[in-house]
Amino acid sequence: MMKTAILGMIVVFLAPGPGAAQTGAKTLADYSAAMENLAQSASPAVVQILVQTLAPVGKDESRVAGFVSEQEASGSGVIVDPNGTS
Repeated sequence: MMKTAILGMIVVFLAPGPGAAQTGAKTLADYSAAMENLAQSASPAVVQILVQTLAPVGKDESRVAGFVSEQEASGSGVIVDPNGTS
């Protein structure tokens, strides 16, 4: 019952008011532009790391001498300076 009441309030608050059709497109365009600006400003701080290495085949005790396999790993993240900004 409480979930239904909360969902109902959310629907009422998010329901478009009069003139929403005209301002909806502008609001969406503003939001899109803001997301593009955010992505451009954060882009220099985003990193991707790719690692390739050769490793022995088998587990620790059953390694076959001379047999190696190529292994790859990747990761991504954000560089943050000591002030907490990227």
